[in-house]
Amino acid sequence: MLNNTGYAHDGASVQVAVAKNGFLGGNIVIGSMLVVDDYINCLKEWLADNTAPELILIPETPFGARGSSGWRRDILGNNYKYIERAVGISVKLMPFTYYVPF
Repeated sequence: MLNNTGYAHDGASVQVAVAKNGFLGGNIVIGSMLVVDDYINCLKEWLADNTAPELILIPETPFGARGSSGWRRDILGNNYKYIERAVGISVKLMPFTYYVPF
């Protein structure tokens, strides 16, 4: 996990944590290949040392956001809402509009 980086703006504070890709052995550094368990592990580790936030924002790209499944599931078929159930905090997907054309 990346060191916690904090931001504040107009009374709102933001903490940033980067999930490791444990499912694929940690060798893949592409966020779109993260799975639900990667996020759950990252959040549980983060929550052990920090106050629980009101909301967790994660990129929509690992969950079939653009054209792939559209069902909001990771590459294993797990819905992103499992993250919310596992940590007990509301999770929202952030739209991601920049894609590298191949």
